[in-house]
Amino acid sequence: MSEEELHFVTMCPLYEDIRDELFTHYINNFDLFYELSNEDKFNLIMTHGDVKTIKLIFKMYTRRLLFM
Repeated sequence: MSEEELHFVTMCPLYEDIRDELFTHYINNFDLFYELSNEDKFNLIMTHGDVKTIKLIFKMYTRRLLFM
């Protein structure tokens, strides 16, 4: 994992609305999700990704392309 990947998924303000949806999806499945560090959240998202996760990450990436 690079710092850029971590920032992209867990911190960048450009994707806050999408990240809220992503994190809500995980908090519904992992009770202690919000207590994890950003690095641990990233690792969990990348290892337990499902179709919804993939769609939300793709949505973030699509928005990124619009602002670059």
